[in-house]
This record gives sequence, C-alpha cells and structure tokens, in this order.
Amino acid sequence: MSATSDEADSGPKTARSAGAAPLLRLLIRAVGLAALKREATAAAKNTAIRVALGVAAGLLWLLVLGYLLATFTIWLASLVGAIFACLIVAAIFAVIAIALHLVAAGIKRQRHHFSLKAELPKDMPVDPTTLGALAVAALAGFFVGTRGKR
Repeated sequence: MSATSDEADSGPKTARSAGAAPLLRLLIRAVGLAALKREATAAAKNTAIRVALGVAAGLLWLLVLGYLLATFTIWLASLVGAIFACLIVAAIFAVIAIALHLVAAGIKRQRHHFSLKAELPKDMPVDPTTLGALAVAALAGFFVGTRGKR
C-alpha cells in the first residue's frame, strides 16, 4: 500500500514540478531583468550626478582663478598704478597665448598612409562578393579620408 501511495504521490508532484519549472524560469528571468533595469537606472543616475558635480566643481575652480587674477591685479595696481597693472596682466596673458600658438604650430600633423597593396592570406578562402565589399569599403574610406584634408 505504501508503494502505491508513493507512486500516487510522486506522479502529481512531477507533473506539478514539470509545469512549475518553466513558470519558475520565467519568474527568475523577470526578476533578473527587473534587477538589471534597476541597476542600469541607478548607474545612470550615479553617473549623471558625478558629471553634474564635476561640472559644478570646474565652474567653481574658474571662479577661484578669476578672483585670484583680480587679487593679483589689485595688488599690482597698488604698486604700479591701475593702468600699468592691467597692461602687465594683459601682457602676461598675451605671452601665454603666443606660447600656446607656437606649441600648436610645432606639433606636426600626423597623416595616416594607407596601402592598397595588402595581400590576403593564402590559406583563407575568399568569396568574390566579400572581396568586392571590402574593396568598396576601402575606396569609400579612402575618399572620405582624403576629402577632409583639402
């Protein structure tokens, strides 16, 4: 009698568990997807907050530099007069600007030279349509690249 009751008990359990397995997988996927969405939203919010705080800190540093410049100008004006202090500060910034222009002019522009004589590996079978698509892509890249240098 116990064998029959075990068989009777095991029959409905397996039927229930077989029907519950796809439902459980679906539930786990839904919970996992919801958790993934929450994580992505939280990460985006954290990144946005960090960017906003970084921008605010950068603007505050610009204010600090502005006040330091004003303080330097006022101190210089007490030594040489207001007009000469402004001229000296302007000359300092002109020298910095000229130095930056000279550095920028000294940096050579790097041009990438492309070779169309590349060889394909011998052991790689090449489909003619693939080779044609590669040739069209290479020519399009070449023309787009040379157009920007005019």
